[in-house]
Amino acid sequence: RQLGSLRQSKHVAKDSFSLDFLKEAQLNGYYFVSYDVVSLFTNIPLEETINIILNSLFPKIKGLAAKDQLFNGMTKTVFRNALNHCLKDNVFVFNGTFYKQIDGVAMGPPPAPIPADISTN
Repeated sequence: RQLGSLRQSKHVAKDSFSLDFLKEAQLNGYYFVSYDVVSLFTNIPLEETINIILNSLFPKIKGLAAKDQLFNGMTKTVFRNALNHCLKDNVFVFNGTFYKQIDGVAMGPPPAPIPADISTN
């Protein structure tokens, strides 16, 4: 929930069901356009995105050592480790074989849309 505040786009739909109101919309000469990014989740630059998240949550504060700064009771190092675990250590099963996601982020985990949104803005 806390990372959701870092999402910048106001124009991203959670799913197509949230767009039902468009059936009755009068666009008056405007067009509604929907874009899809091919392989978005597997192409997220994770290290760069994690750094953007950390720099947003742990801004440099004059007179305060970085090791003393906390977000929800966690230091920057602890939070980085948590992000790495949540976003980089994804395992999935395909045809009975286990695989580790090595690029980007796996589709499906609840935090996946957040780095996708952050990396595209």
